[in-house]
Formats: sequence, structure tokens, C-alpha cells
Amino acid sequence: MHLCDGRPDPKVGDPVVIEVEFQEAVANEWPEDLHGELEDIIQLDPVTGRASIIMRVSCSWEAAEESFVPRWEFLNVERNPLAGRGARAVNLQEFFQFLPVFYLEALRDVTDEFSSRSQFWGKLLRTVQIPEPLEQKSKRIFDLLNRRLLDADPLLANLANGLSHISRVAATDVPGQADLRLLPLNTWDILSKAEVIYQTEGGKPWLPLARHGQGVQSLSVMFLFKAFVELILSDLYRPESTAVLALEEPETHLHPQAARSLWRHITELPGQKIVTTHSPYFLQHVPFRDIRVVRVEANGTTVSSLPRQFRAPVPHVPQIDAIIAASAGLITYDRGLNELVLSGALPQNQYRDLLIAYGGRPDTQTIHAALRKASDASQEFVSDAELEQLETFARRIRGEIFFARRWLLVEGPSDYHLVHGIAKGLGYDLDEHGVAVIDFQNNGSPEIMRESLSQLSTLGR
Repeated sequence: MHLCDGRPDPKVGDPVVIEVEFQEAVANEWPEDLHGELEDIIQLDPVTGRASIIMRVSCSWEAAEESFVPRWEFLNVERNPLAGRGARAVNLQEFFQFLPVFYLEALRDVTDEFSSRSQFWGKLLRTVQIPEPLEQKSKRIFDLLNRRLLDADPLLANLANGLSHISRVAATDVPGQADLRLLPLNTWDILSKAEVIYQTEGGKPWLPLARHGQGVQSLSVMFLFKAFVELILSDLYRPESTAVLALEEPETHLHPQAARSLWRHITELPGQKIVTTHSPYFLQHVPFRDIRVVRVEANGTTVSSLPRQFRAPVPHVPQIDAIIAASAGLITYDRGLNELVLSGALPQNQYRDLLIAYGGRPDTQTIHAALRKASDASQEFVSDAELEQLETFARRIRGEIFFARRWLLVEGPSDYHLVHGIAKGLGYDLDEHGVAVIDFQNNGSPEIMRESLSQLSTLGR
């Protein structure tokens, strides 16, 4: 629960509410079968023809049930719960058939993930089809080999006879019999015990994954997910299904070079990925606009990003059409969501024109507040060209940018060490206070660094 004011009891805290919206990039992007199966929860934009699905997930304490109860609802464009056929429970089941969600925690244990009951490995094993003639032949071979092993030592036969005394206690009409089985009874017993062995390099011994380091184990689980999606996802769900993977700290137990190279492999995993990380090495190759920085501030948790667009939820009025036409694509209007869209920093003259266009209305004050919020946010816009300069010059110190609370720009390595020495002499631990000292001499010109870091302040501070 959301304990925003220090209340220790989650039962009286505010409920957790999450809204997720899925929207086509272009009309009819989604497959026809999806439109047919989910037509009761799909919202269509009357202007663009694009389909969208809005889902709200909430969880709160229910006194009548004496437990925390999750609630899943699909919404219309006004963010109100759908009624009638749109509120059926089967809609949720069908939705997750098209968009199955999987989660891999930071501690990826191969003992669990490669067991016959795991979410990926177990299902992969159950899809293995062995021809009936081969299965029967295998059983005969197992039976014969098992008998020969038992006959090799009289102790095993005597042990089996001794265990047969079970029938003297268990009340049955026909006396039972015990035997020893040294080999599997059937092919599933063999498959369920299948394991992956791995050789680090030529000449080294083959060892089960559980005997390797945690880094190898962690990587093996991620690639197991890839195999699961590519091989059997469409069979278990639908041919049009797209997997969503929530992955925590993929860099766990990896050395810096491996962590840096990991991003490429993550992007090659099928489906949508939501990844958390604390590694500046892993972060070095992640595109800036794909990054979300989550921080705990005095007023709660904040999520920052570098968006391409800024939106204001305001109604459409004819007066803004001329402003939009003269903006050269900077200003557009999304009629499906009833939002004014800014694709860059909004100049003051166009901001004033928008304020005038919405003047004299009963809701003018509310609209002006929404426009002001979007305009202020757009002033922090970072263009693709500016980001490309940072991609070129600041890749090495990107972790410093995003994980530090404050930055101190110095010219070169000598200044870097001097500042650290001064701070140490003053008893001020820079790392403890989240201060990153960045030498711009090795990371591009000071003008580029100063301007770009200033614009990145929403992410880095």
C-alpha cells in the first residue's frame, strides 16, 4: 500500500493504482484476431482509426474479506471502467493470452529455473514428443539394464526382498512386492531430470550449470527465456502473442566488460523488456530515451525521462488550428486522447497564442494550468542532436550522470584528483553525498557538457 504520510498500517493506507495504456502506432497495426477477441475492451480513435486498450490495476484492503484484494479493470478513453461485456472476467484472460507477462528476479537460481516445474524449463520439457516405438524400445532397454545392475550384487536383491515385508503391514487382498529401480521407469522420468552442462572453454571439463559461477547461472536463465519464447510461446498462448519480460538487475555477478556487452543481448530478447539496473557499465550502451530514472524524493517516488513529446489534456477549439498550422510540426493535437502535443520546447509567443485561444471559457483557469505545465516541461527538451553528442563524448561517464545526485565539472585528470583531495581534507566524502566529479576534457568540449548536463538535470539530479 502507499504509506505517504508515515502511517505504519498498510490497511489504512491509500490503495496502489497503476494505469497502463497500449496503443497502435498506426491504424490496424494489431493482428485481426486480436481485434476480434478483444473487441469489447478496445477503444478506437475516430480520427486516426488507431486502437488502444487501457487497463487499471489497483489493490486495497477489503475489511469484509479481511485481505488485500487486487482489482483489474479495463477503461474507456475517459478513464472510466467499462461496463457490460467490457467488464467480463474472460476479457482479462484473453488479454494476457496476447500479452503474457514474465518476471525474472535479480537472484536467478538455476536449481529453480531449470527444474521440471519451472515456468520456462518445465514447459519446454513437456513439449518434447518421443515417438511411441522409440519410447517402448527405450523402456525395454531400461528394464534389461536395471535387472543386470541388480543381479550384479546380491545385496541389492536381498534389500528388495526385505522391503517386500511392507505387504505384511499394509492390508491388501493380494500380497504386494517391492523392487529396486536404479533406472527411470519411463521417458518422462529421464526428461524431468535433464540438465544443461556447460564448458567454459576448450579443454575444460563439462559441468552442470549449478557448478558454475553465479554470473553464468544468471545468463543461462535469461537465454532460457529466449528459447522458451522462440520455441513454444505461440503454442502455449497464441501465434500473435508478444511476451513482456520484467527483468531485475541483469548485470548481477558479471564483471564490467560483460555488463557492458549485455545490453546488446537484452535487446535481442524477443518481446517488450522492462529492466532495472544499478550498473553504470550496463547503462553505458542504453539509448538515453529508453532510460527511466526512479528516485525517492521528499514528496514520494519520482520517475524521470527524456521524452520526445509533452502533452496537455485540453479540449480542441477551432482557434488553435491556425497556431498548429504555423508551428511547423512543433504543435499537434491528438483527438483520440484530447491532448495538445508539443514535440519540442514551446516558444513564448506560441505559448501566449495558446493562452489567448483558450480565454473566456468557464474552464480557462484549468486549461491554462495544463498548458503552463506542458510548456514548462518542454523547456527541458533535449534534441536528438544534443543527445548524439553525449552518446559520442560522454559514454564513459554516463553512469555518473544518472546515479549521482550532483555534478562537479572540472577540466582534466589533475583537477579531478585535486577536488577529491580537497574534499577528503575537509572531511567531505563526495561519494557518500552522491557527488560526481566529471572531467570534461576527456568527454568532449565544456560547452557541450555544460549544456547537455543542464538539460539532463531532470534525470541526473
